[in-house]
This record gives sequence, C-alpha cells and structure tokens, in this order.
Amino acid sequence: MQVNSKLRGVIRVPANTATAAIEATALASEKVQPFIAGKTIKKIIRVPRKLVNSVVACRYSSLKSRDLLPPGEKSPRGNGI
Repeated sequence: MQVNSKLRGVIRVPANTATAAIEATALASEKVQPFIAGKTIKKIIRVPRKLVNSVVACRYSSLKSRDLLPPGEKSPRGNGI
C-alpha cells in the first residue's frame, strides 16, 4: 500500500478479491492510518495484482507558504513567499 507514491505498508489478499474490498483493506491497514488520518483521499490508484496507491490531500494544500507566516514577517528566502 502506498500513500502519495511512498510505500507505507504491505497487504496480501487473494487475486480474485473485489476492487472495493482491496481498497477498504488497504485503507484500514494499521501502517497506513497515520498517513491518511484527518486528510482527504483524492484518488485511489490500483494496479491489478501489484499495488494500491492513495493520493491524499495535505491539510494545508490550499495555503501558500506566506499564509503560514505571522503578519508582517518576511520569508527567510527574502522573496516574500
């Protein structure tokens, strides 16, 4: 099982298992839970008999780095971003 294309856990299921059951098993995995908890799953990519990859949105994906700075503080990079 991958989260954002990084291997986070391994599950083994029979080859003839339904897609929905494989996805549910992968997302319920103990190893995967910390990486998806509280986040939105945008897409699940499944390569038959190989892998399941979930694309997870970051909690701050709609924010720019400048939005995380306190008011009036400049970026250490000096470009205002």
